[in-house]
Amino acid sequence: EVYDLRQYGAFGDGMTDDWQALDQAIYDLNNSGGGCLYIPEGNYIIGSTPPEITAPCSIIGQGRGVSLLTMSSGTGFKGGDNGLWFEAAEFTLLTDGTSGNGLELTDGTSASDPDNFYFHDVSLIGFDTGIKVDAATRQGFIHECRINPLSSGLDINCNGVEAHDLDLVNLGDDSAIGIVLNGDNHLLRQVRLIGSVSNWASGVTIATGNGLILDGFYILGTVNECISATTSGAIRIQNILFGDVSGNPAIVFNPLIHYVNDLQGISGNADTSYDQRKEIAAIVTWNPAAMRPMESTTVDVTLTGARASDQVVVGTPDNTDYLQVSGRVVADDTVRITLTNMSVNTVDLGSGTFKVRVFN
Repeated sequence: EVYDLRQYGAFGDGMTDDWQALDQAIYDLNNSGGGCLYIPEGNYIIGSTPPEITAPCSIIGQGRGVSLLTMSSGTGFKGGDNGLWFEAAEFTLLTDGTSGNGLELTDGTSASDPDNFYFHDVSLIGFDTGIKVDAATRQGFIHECRINPLSSGLDINCNGVEAHDLDLVNLGDDSAIGIVLNGDNHLLRQVRLIGSVSNWASGVTIATGNGLILDGFYILGTVNECISATTSGAIRIQNILFGDVSGNPAIVFNPLIHYVNDLQGISGNADTSYDQRKEIAAIVTWNPAAMRPMESTTVDVTLTGARASDQVVVGTPDNTDYLQVSGRVVADDTVRITLTNMSVNTVDLGSGTFKVRVFN
């Protein structure tokens, strides 16, 4: 069943309060056992808080910026009361309020038969929290959403969320947190967190959880750490690009169980405790000087994040037995490659590609 806001008398003219039409549409959807709440093109002013959706539901518009709902109460759509399937797609929610959540999900049925959700191609602007999922028996997907929150972009307390291609821009103050995670087995990829009106307090805070992966993040503008992962569960953090990080260190984590790899843009952070477990790499083209028997030659390679006592492995374009190769960190962010000619003849290698990898 499709519940079309226009068929319920909504104007969508950006001036008329269309709350009554939305209220009746959700009432009918709940009583019929579920369906599609359809939002045609227009700007719908919703003057009061919409009722909770308690049946399987898809809220579908005609596109972000095409189907718009302005929620004057500061609260968007809420699904709960064993609501089972919940989808939101192809619309924009805006508010001039400060107290509510753009999309909120509460209880589900059971852990053995979890209730799924799917949020995609949705813009959520000005809400206290953009997306809030607070139900252990929910799991789902969040794809290609644009969120401009006041306090937090995502607040997830469930298991098994996959999120990718998200843009979060802080519209609040420097106490706002981009993403708050609780629960196990979350995968977040290609996420951009931008400090706009004010920098984030923290980009990502992982309160609890095991088996989490953060991959391909760009975090710009944080007052404290970019990623806080003091949870006791195993977490993988990789391919993270930082910018304008005021706090030290950039990542707070448990080095005994978490894996951290490929951090970029962290220069200027004097406290490197985040750097206790890592793997970073660089490639350099080098034409070593000619070496007489038992003579050595060196080159320094800049590798951001390298620190004293890190292990260094060097790969060379020449794998002959007479060439002895070593690498070591001689200063912060600097690795020195040393080549020694172990043969009885003078050797001139010529230009080649050398690969450097640093571990701890």
